[in-house]
Amino acid sequence: MLLVHDIPGRLRFIAPCLKGNRQQLAALGKRVRVLNNVTAASVNPITGSLIIHYDSDAAVRARILQHIRAEHEALERTPAAARFQEAPAGHIRAATDFVADALANWLVERVVQCAVSALT
Repeated sequence: MLLVHDIPGRLRFIAPCLKGNRQQLAALGKRVRVLNNVTAASVNPITGSLIIHYDSDAAVRARILQHIRAEHEALERTPAAARFQEAPAGHIRAATDFVADALANWLVERVVQCAVSALT
């Protein structure tokens, strides 16, 4: 996990190996939320990110970083196959449908533009 943003009271990490793995990120967020002085923790499986809000105290920050370091080490010991989770088929189908609709709309617009140009 990489610390990508650090301001007093807020830390943001990304974990590329957890990108798309909703279950493991949710479990990580749950483990972080119970730490003392953590006020909130949110995860985003699309980006593989973890945002932690905490009481802005250097000692609290140090404890959180220590905990994240331990989480990272545990993750490194986990076989890659267990860390990776494919996107559900429904998400893939929705993304494919979205791209197909956008392409069809673009194609129709282009045909109409060419037809109008030919008539004028």
